[in-house]
Amino acid sequence: MKTILLTSSGLSSNPVRKAFIEVMKDRPKGPVALVTTASPRKEKSPWTQMAQQEFLDLGFEQVDFVDIKAEPKFDFSPYQIIFVCGGNTFYLQKYSRLAGFEATVRMHLANGGTYMGESAGSIIATPTTRLANTVAPDPNEVKTVNFTGFKLVPFEIFPHYEKQYEAELQAYEQEHGVKVERLTDDQALFILDDSVIRIG
Repeated sequence: MKTILLTSSGLSSNPVRKAFIEVMKDRPKGPVALVTTASPRKEKSPWTQMAQQEFLDLGFEQVDFVDIKAEPKFDFSPYQIIFVCGGNTFYLQKYSRLAGFEATVRMHLANGGTYMGESAGSIIATPTTRLANTVAPDPNEVKTVNFTGFKLVPFEIFPHYEKQYEAELQAYEQEHGVKVERLTDDQALFILDDSVIRIG
């Protein structure tokens, strides 16, 4: 079964964590790879540290930090879960392309692994990262012009949603003829094969 969890804030929200536990309850707690590339502080970021602790608290005994910029040929095959941490969407996108990370993720899913995204890690799973350049934009210091995402899901995502962004999001949807899934920090989308389940 293809299993994808797209979030704003990982497992820090109780509803999201409970849904994750329910979906994963009959699966082995295999190794977890935390991809820290999007974060300026990598594994030293309090957010990536928190993500690691959340998995450890749930009984996952091996939770490893991975930076695909530093290790573009990293072998993800032993891992049950690839969790892509938040940070700068375009920095993540640049080094994902250089590492061939999309192909790695697709192989991981085909082999029964789970993909989890947090903020930028969720955005990159969608058809395009263009939204991250438009509404509450990330700094595009790497000068990304090709915004094509991994296309793991057929919709776009706006993480950390607040009502102040609604007018801009509606204008974006109208301009591009798309539907944007809004996710607050307490919400997530579980994709189980072709079923999309909203949490929170």
